Amino acid sequence: MTNHARLVLVASLLGLMFGLLRNQDGLSLVSLSVLVWLFASWLYLQYQIARVWPKLTCERVINHRTQTQALLWSDRVVDIEVLIRSAKHKLPSITVVHDLVPDLLRLRSGSFWASTAVQSDNIKLAYQVKTLAAGHLQFHGVHFLFQDPQGLFVIERVLAEKTRARILPSSAALGDIRPTIKRTNSLPQHGIHPLKRAGFGSELLELREYQQGDPPKSIAWKVSARRDKLMTRQYESEVPIRMTMLIADSAAMRRGTPGERMLDQVFFVAAGVAKASVHVGDAIGVVVLNGERGGPLRLQPANGDRALYRVLESLADASSNPPAATVPLTRGEVELAIQVCRERFPECMVQSINSPPFSRFSITPSTRKFLRGLDQLAAFLADRNGLDTARTIQLSYDTQLLAPYLRQFLLEQGVRYSPTTKDLDVQAVPNTNATFTLLRDEIGRSLAYARDNEVYVVFANLVTRQESDCIRRVTRISAALKLAVAKHHRVIVVCPMPRQVMQPASIPNGVIDPIPLAIQQAENLQMAESAEYVRRTLASCGVTFAWASDRNVVSRVMAEAELAGNSRKNSAGAR
Repeated sequence: MTNHARLVLVASLLGLMFGLLRNQDGLSLVSLSVLVWLFASWLYLQYQIARVWPKLTCERVINHRTQTQALLWSDRVVDIEVLIRSAKHKLPSITVVHDLVPDLLRLRSGSFWASTAVQSDNIKLAYQVKTLAAGHLQFHGVHFLFQDPQGLFVIERVLAEKTRARILPSSAALGDIRPTIKRTNSLPQHGIHPLKRAGFGSELLELREYQQGDPPKSIAWKVSARRDKLMTRQYESEVPIRMTMLIADSAAMRRGTPGERMLDQVFFVAAGVAKASVHVGDAIGVVVLNGERGGPLRLQPANGDRALYRVLESLADASSNPPAATVPLTRGEVELAIQVCRERFPECMVQSINSPPFSRFSITPSTRKFLRGLDQLAAFLADRNGLDTARTIQLSYDTQLLAPYLRQFLLEQGVRYSPTTKDLDVQAVPNTNATFTLLRDEIGRSLAYARDNEVYVVFANLVTRQESDCIRRVTRISAALKLAVAKHHRVIVVCPMPRQVMQPASIPNGVIDPIPLAIQQAENLQMAESAEYVRRTLASCGVTFAWASDRNVVSRVMAEAELAGNSRKNSAGAR
């Protein structure tokens, strides 16, 4: 019932009451007729919905293909069409349709909304969206708003849908990723290792004089005839290089909107490195670590297109993991969950259905409305997860207990909360020592099973504004990095750069305010000093340092792989 209907209802009841008290039959008859008309309008709208709703179907077309499991790429434009059909009866004259789109998609053209002014049996939605980041998304259905022609009653329903999609991380163009000059090994190591040495491959390495014991089939007879002495062809060994990417995930890397997080920078570079390695025939593996969620996600090094897609799928799965439960729950996050429940589950947020067995009173209307929504949200999540009444009351009063259920619900609905600056100030920064401890242990574990001259690409958020944090993080993993370099491996550390450092401070309305610019310059100076300390410390360990926002970071990683293949001496300390 809308406000207009409530106004008409109150006026009719007052007219009926005064007509009965003052024996005015005309006023009583008119008021009673209006009440009957209101009830008949509501009953007819309910009849139309009950007749149409069971036969209503929804078909989604993604990139001109009807599918329930779609595969997409990040930072790409996607065409989506939604066809809503009614099998037998027509929809009510005023029907507003809203497609429930996950937040990993941003509208480019078209609209998520559509409405009809006359009765029809189909509605079509067509729009273009852009994928923002890697991960999983699910279209949860279409939200319907049915209304009578007079605009007195509104009924909301959600038509559920099961279309899912996996978004793989995109990568930059490869370009020239390997030098064409062939070099021989200067310091070959003992054991089995992927070095460019004489073997039985297909690429010619060099020509040399024939020595006793060389196979006769390797003799170059034409060259030998010209030089009047036997010459032997040596071919390059085709043993691939093993490359392992270690990604230290943390709550700080997940802050921000999709597509602008530090984790998205890391996955973009990791996808480019994986694609370049597979392109040249090297083996690629990945390990995703997070000390706040449990065990790591490991993929052993392998080569080929199948290994590439396995790496990309693992990165998409890691991007879709829920945020850490150690981060406190904010009011904005709770309000977002209440809004999602009212939009996608309107029948479960009605007071007559969802009435919590307890109540709280507050003086201010806004706080009272928020507490009522929080109680309904706790009751909804408790019923969704099969919890009892006592647990429902605990969810309503204990935000730390409510956090995992609420964040899992938002993740299932494809909604991610972007904390504001005020929320970040309130939230306690989670302890990242567990993540870097796991990173140190994982490097040691990989070295125990590694061969000679492998490449390790470490993605970690080592650079912060506080130099004490940088010292603590670098010190925790420096011993493992030194051990990797001592075993003749190539190590490169790639650090993501915060978005507020990459972008200059905005100047609203063309007015130059020196205070935000001065604050940002001071923060950038702190980041530059911390980055210089990290670079020097890693260089003293023989490790190369690079930014994830650098355009040539993939080329630098492949250059390290080239040096590993040639068994070149590490020169990072001299840079």
